[in-house]
Amino acid sequence: MGVDKDLLNLRWSICLSSTDSSTPTCTYESGSCSAGKTCVASISSITNAHVSQCSGAGSYDTKVCCGFDTENPFPGCNINSYQITPNCAGGEDPDCETGEKINIQVDYDKVNCPNPVYAQIDAANTDCSIGLATRDDIRGITSTCRVQTIGWWLFKKRVIICDPWTIPQIPEACSEDTVTSNKVSLYSDSNYRNLINNLERIDGRFTFTSSSIIPPLCASFNEACNGIQCCPGTGLICNNNICRCPERFFWNSETKSCEALEVECSLNSAYFSETQGSSNPGNFLVDDEDQVYINVKGNNPTSCNGQTVTLTYWDVDGTTHETINDPGSLGLLPTLTFTNDLASTTWNAQWFDDNNDPADNDNFPDYQFKAKLGLISEKESNILEVSDETSGSEDICSERQSGATCQDCSLRGLECIDELGRFECSDRCCLCGLRQDFDDGTSSTKTYGECIDDGNDDQYGTVEVTIKLYDQNGNLISQSIETEQCTLIKDVPVPFFGLINLLIVVVLIAIYYILKRKEYV
Repeated sequence: MGVDKDLLNLRWSICLSSTDSSTPTCTYESGSCSAGKTCVASISSITNAHVSQCSGAGSYDTKVCCGFDTENPFPGCNINSYQITPNCAGGEDPDCETGEKINIQVDYDKVNCPNPVYAQIDAANTDCSIGLATRDDIRGITSTCRVQTIGWWLFKKRVIICDPWTIPQIPEACSEDTVTSNKVSLYSDSNYRNLINNLERIDGRFTFTSSSIIPPLCASFNEACNGIQCCPGTGLICNNNICRCPERFFWNSETKSCEALEVECSLNSAYFSETQGSSNPGNFLVDDEDQVYINVKGNNPTSCNGQTVTLTYWDVDGTTHETINDPGSLGLLPTLTFTNDLASTTWNAQWFDDNNDPADNDNFPDYQFKAKLGLISEKESNILEVSDETSGSEDICSERQSGATCQDCSLRGLECIDELGRFECSDRCCLCGLRQDFDDGTSSTKTYGECIDDGNDDQYGTVEVTIKLYDQNGNLISQSIETEQCTLIKDVPVPFFGLINLLIVVVLIAIYYILKRKEYV
């Protein structure tokens, strides 16, 4: 790809070439180029610009970043449809004001797309445009979408829930304009840089009001500052009548502030999970060969990107941590590399006979790992317990799944669940209980202990019931214990060899032999 310098009367051309069929693309980016792209020049503005080197004295904040399209890591992540719906009835104006919401719904492949995904919707009319390009009047309609399981038992289903978009300050170009959506794009990162797929289609519109327009009292990034100050608290300085970040700082469009380029990468957390990048779920149990994720979170996507962390694995036996000297034999990687602020990989959990653990009544291994970056930054993970159904685990209850077998629950008219209701009845041990989901997204579980005879010589006893309430994210809100009446399951003895019955049997046998003897004679 080249520029015809004779046609444009320019002195230099920029030529990009590839050894394969990859397509070169160039974009304008603020501060520094995103991962996978290289800075070829810096410019003073996107029109009638002065050009300089990428960094150092005389460089500009706007960079020309070029790279080649790479293979989509989620090839099966297809978008089926999307829709935007204004939720603007609560303000002073029937049209949409600053601070009101736009509801977003995107339907995509729940299996092949990452969870969560980051959706961005373009909308425009002849005067106002909403998108991620520098020329757009408002930064794109953005939303985080997640696949969640709702309902219980036979009524479970997986749905996609997207966060609503809050309308920012409305610029003059969009005042009293009706904008129509025309494209939705899915990204794998919250910085909206790693595009997965998009769908061009008109589906939804809304109208901006003019009542909430506030005249700018200060200049933001890349805005003129002649006669007006750069917005305080952003770190911007007025440079040649344009608000820019100081040297060695870049403009973060999410936080609307200048941030240092040289933020040292450090580790925030390390944990096993059942979904990639989700928050630390605490200690949990899986079966042999179940897929889990090994995650390490960093503090900064810019400085952590490309950094390598070293992993050490242990088998936890009570208070003792026994180092796993050959993690490769179990399929465990010794290192992970950050993509932005997350280093993650999948692993098929491996059971082995951990019969030297005095703290457990089972032979399940308890995995834990430590992630280390450099000399001082390190984090220890939660504990992952791995069971093997063929090793007799159906007769052994772990600490997390304790209380009864599935058959015991069934006899008592209850279901076999874990604390969050995620396990259906199987051949392994479980909790006997009930789960209920509420319309506001919260849920509760009731788990029942053993029915204890109260000594009243009747068929009833008492049982302790643990009631837990969880919020929409599965976090425990409250817990209480109540006592309820229960029906005892008793073995009723059927007498057979009592003394009288024994005498009757002896007499009958004697009569039988007397009759047989007479018949013989």
